[in-house]
Order: sequence, then structure tokens, then C-alpha cells
Amino acid sequence: MKAARLDAMEQYILQNGQVSIEQLQERFGISINTLRRDLTELEQRGHVGKIYGGVTARSPASLLTMPQRFQINLPAKQRIGELAATVIPDNATVYIDSGSTTRNVVQYLGGRRSLTLISHSMAVLNAATALKEITLISPGGIYNASIGAFVGLSTLETIRSLRVQIAVMAATGVTIEHGLSNTTYFEAEVKRVVTANCQRIVLMADHTKFGRDALISYCPLERVNTVVTDRPLAPQYMDFCQDHHIQVLC
Repeated sequence: MKAARLDAMEQYILQNGQVSIEQLQERFGISINTLRRDLTELEQRGHVGKIYGGVTARSPASLLTMPQRFQINLPAKQRIGELAATVIPDNATVYIDSGSTTRNVVQYLGGRRSLTLISHSMAVLNAATALKEITLISPGGIYNASIGAFVGLSTLETIRSLRVQIAVMAATGVTIEHGLSNTTYFEAEVKRVVTANCQRIVLMADHTKFGRDALISYCPLERVNTVVTDRPLAPQYMDFCQDHHIQVLC
């Protein structure tokens, strides 16, 4: 419990840049003494630092390496991956998005038969090589180390030509008003093309992604068919999902 809270708190600080003590207490529902102990441990990790009245990110999330991002809130991401795998049947053509959460679905697809997996994420492609009975497709392009994925015009053209049944997507932010959003232009373009041309969208997003906007919106929330997350959604999101017949797995 404590380890998961520390990971979630670190991610929240890195994504928001600077937060107050009051914000953290309200967000995580802990006492001031517990929060002080947590912040001392987080400061020792080296990514956040204490300031008067709050805490600030020493390394913004956008500057963290992909291996570092993969480790943030990892237990929750693994649970989300296991749940997301339950909606992927045999014989499906599946696009798996880049991001620190989506690659966790791959390890739970070992029992599927005759899958076609498509991804521009290096981490997803590497993990998928261990699976049997799959066809693995990379759309190619120019490798961008900061996001751990291939991007570019050739990437977009290849994806447009593919018929994807299920798109397993990630998002930096999720809101009712602006839908799914991302911080990087070229990556957002890939996500936009995928979600516009697939039959079903499965969103993998832990609880820290809801209620926050990133720079570029790429898909309305009502286009999503299944949301897979690690905690119950806030009432306004549950109401929205029910009204738009969106399945929620938690």
C-alpha cells in the first residue's frame, strides 16, 4: 500500500510540476505526519524536492527516461494490463499504443491464438517477441528515444492502411470536455490516426490521468468502448460512461 502510494504521489508531482501540501493531503487522504515522511522518501529518490508550502518536480515527467516512467506506479499498471487483456479475444488484430502503461498488457496475451499485434512502441515490440502464435507488425518510421516509439509521416501512412479491430490506447490526460490527450505532437498524430480507424478503443489509464488535460487532444472520450483503470472513477466519469455505454473495468 505504501509503495503504491509513493509511486502515485511521485507521478502526480512530476506531472503537475509543483503542488502544495494541502493538495497532496486532499489527493491522497493522509495525515500531515504521514505526508512528511512520504515526501522525505520521495526526495531521496531524486526526482522531487521540498519547497516552502509544498513540493516541486526536479525532473518533469517529460524529461524522465522511458525506463523511469515504466517504474512509476508499476503495480497499478500491471493490474490494468491484466484486466485489459481480458477484452482481447483470439484471432484479433490489435494495435497497442506507446506509453508506460500499455506495454503491460502484452505479458498477459500468452494464451491467445492467432493474434496480429501492431505497435510503434519499441517496448511493446520487444515484449511481444516472446509470444507464440502471433503476427507482429511495426509501422516503422523514425525512432524517438524520448517516447520510446517510432514516429513520422511513414508511420502515419502505414497505420492508415491497416484495418485494426481493437486499439489499446494510453493517454497523458483524460477529461470529459477534451477527451484523451497527449503532450507530444507526433505521438498524438499517431494516436489520432489509430483511434479514427479502429473498430473498438480500449483505454488503459490509471487514476492519476483522469481530470487532467495534456497539450493535445486526440480522441473524444465518448469514442472509447472500454476504460481499464486501477481505482473507481469519480461519479461524473461513471455517469458519463453509463450514458455513453462505455464499459469500465477496475
